[in-house]
Amino acid sequence: MQLGIPIFMLFAVYGIVNTFLPVLLRIQGHTATNIGILLALFEISGIIFPFLLSPKLENSRSKYRFLLFAAAIMIITSFPIVIFGNFWVSAICLCLFAVGFKGAVPASDTMINLALGKNRAQYGTIRVFGSIGFVIMTLIMQFFLNGESAAKTELCIWFALPAFLFLLSLFIFPKELKTGAIHQTENEGAGEKSGNFENAENKNKGVFAKFPPFFIAVIFLLFATFFALTPATKLFSLYVQEYLHLDCAPGLWALSAATEIPFMFFSGKFLKRFGSVKLIIFCSVVAGVRVLIYILLPNLAGAVIGQSLNAVTYGLLHPAAVLFAAEYAPENAKTTGNAMYSLFAVGFAAIIGNAIGGFVIDNFGYPALFYSFGIIPFLALGIFAIIYRRIKPAEPAK
Repeated sequence: MQLGIPIFMLFAVYGIVNTFLPVLLRIQGHTATNIGILLALFEISGIIFPFLLSPKLENSRSKYRFLLFAAAIMIITSFPIVIFGNFWVSAICLCLFAVGFKGAVPASDTMINLALGKNRAQYGTIRVFGSIGFVIMTLIMQFFLNGESAAKTELCIWFALPAFLFLLSLFIFPKELKTGAIHQTENEGAGEKSGNFENAENKNKGVFAKFPPFFIAVIFLLFATFFALTPATKLFSLYVQEYLHLDCAPGLWALSAATEIPFMFFSGKFLKRFGSVKLIIFCSVVAGVRVLIYILLPNLAGAVIGQSLNAVTYGLLHPAAVLFAAEYAPENAKTTGNAMYSLFAVGFAAIIGNAIGGFVIDNFGYPALFYSFGIIPFLALGIFAIIYRRIKPAEPAK
């Protein structure tokens, strides 16, 4: 529970940003192309700055301090994001906000894994609190916030309040995580103790040289999957408002997060039975189907079905990807392996997907967006199958 409450509040912040940020930028007069660029800059900042800071976050104490900083920077920048509609002001403020917004997730994920130790497959049982926080926040927005007519003061409060509550919740973190008493998981410690020769052998290698081809191939598949999901995630609120002409985006976001809760909670059972790689392949197929459904059924029913499939494309996919990185990365490169998932597969996919997606909407429309993105997972799976035949699959860590 001590870990669950901060995760709950962090993803309440995600509830307001994921659901309302694209709509807010549209209300301020930005084109879909500019919105795509702003969201791409948002993702870039959320990758680069936390990545540059990561070498200094060597233990749970420094990660805890970073979470305090992340909460503070989100509170401070919430106000100019809402008040000013100038493109460059929005870009600067969004980049600053993203440092805390994006950086808090890998830091908190690491804290969870440190606390769980050998029970890391149970990650989903704690992360599910985040999904609950997201659902509650989006439901509140659906019933109490009218974005198009809301005053700037009201919008500022909506953006800043969840971040402030996240800051307060950090003070209930377990003492051993605050003080740095827990430094690493048992597996990571074993890797460092037994891997001195291996570290010396690999220290001059490039980042990718440390990882087997199989690991890189699965990361590529994850990248393609998250890239394809861009219309159903980053640009979904615009699709609901402008293409379906419905005023229920927050409710649909709540449905999306609600369906992932049971799957994420029981993800450990699925992972033990099928393994992380098989689940990732299955989730990639479902991701392609999900994106195509939005345009094959361009109505509320299609949106409900598409959002419900988030149970698989995030509720199962994210725990599977986190466990894959922990299992298949070399013992002396676990942190880098997790970064390759969170930064490359998720972060860069969002950057490129937002930039291309906004351009496609302005120039070709929403049908072209969903059809073109929807076929990407199937193409990626075809490439993955070809690569799989030519490489020796890696074995997970015991």
